[in-house]
Amino acid sequence: MSEITTWVERVQRTGDVEAFRRLVERFEGLAFSLAMRRLGDPSWAEDACQDAFLAAYMDLGRLEEPAAFPGWFRRVVYTHADRIGRRRAPTPMEHLPEAPVEPVEPNTDDRYAEARRALDALPERDRLVLELYHQSERPAHELAAFLDMSLPLVKKTLRRARGALKQELGEMTPDRPRPDGMPERVAFYLHLRRGEHEQVTRALLGRPELANTSDLPDAEPARWYMPSWGRSTPLLTAVATGDDAMCALLLRHGADPNLAGGHGMSPLHEAITSKRFDVVARLLDHGADANAAIPRSGMTPLHIAASRGDAALTRRLLRHGADPDVTDLHGRTPRDWADLRGHHDLLPTTNGGAS
Repeated sequence: MSEITTWVERVQRTGDVEAFRRLVERFEGLAFSLAMRRLGDPSWAEDACQDAFLAAYMDLGRLEEPAAFPGWFRRVVYTHADRIGRRRAPTPMEHLPEAPVEPVEPNTDDRYAEARRALDALPERDRLVLELYHQSERPAHELAAFLDMSLPLVKKTLRRARGALKQELGEMTPDRPRPDGMPERVAFYLHLRRGEHEQVTRALLGRPELANTSDLPDAEPARWYMPSWGRSTPLLTAVATGDDAMCALLLRHGADPNLAGGHGMSPLHEAITSKRFDVVARLLDHGADANAAIPRSGMTPLHIAASRGDAALTRRLLRHGADPDVTDLHGRTPRDWADLRGHHDLLPTTNGGAS
């Protein structure tokens, strides 16, 4: 485990992203397998793993003993898988539309199903050890450290579980889904958050699609690694952190200026809300939609600018086609918002009265 300890210490000392990427490579299989046991959905499990890795990076300074990282990280994965599981709980059956269900005869020749039933009959610890061992494809000593179990106990548990499954074991472990490019994605996001332009450029040259990934955690500094109220994008993250040069870099590499985060805010909304006015100009010049509406409110960039009484920003948005008569979900136009906030001369109506 000396390599792991060395990587952890490097991250703790200097925030070394490359060292942390190595940790992601080493533990992504175990983390993903553990999250899959809790969530049962590959995309949810992948989100849980990504959030867990980013949270671990932020909190690694609190880990007093670097050699304890595997067991500590297991608890981080549990926390984030549980959070996603609660947030994405399935719709209760009584709320689902009725549909005819045809009876299905059990397939007695399905050896995988038989193996699955045999696996489910194992004691919980035996099943956990066996599933993580085969699905993560990590050696027994790493599994032992991850589960806070002794190596002899892990080996004994594996022997017992294999003995219980006998010939069915081979049918129990078909190809399982794996997260795609997790180490590169995590490293890219960390470089992005740290404002490391050269490393972000290298990442985008190797994987251009990273410029428009839409599953990054919320970029608010106080909780930037948390899946709190919406997912983010690289451009939204750069806007929220006020890194104009990073915004320019991302746009040059194909970032979509209209790609919204999970909360529905576009980069232009974020730039106006955050008062990043140089970024507003850059986004508009790259084709940002001046009439994009936030789904949960119907607010456009002009609604926000008008409510704040910002004359220069209002003029800029109007020059780029912003509609002063579009209504939000409450039926208010940007003119209405300007009037409500006392900015009566900001967007006068054609007859000079108030709308």
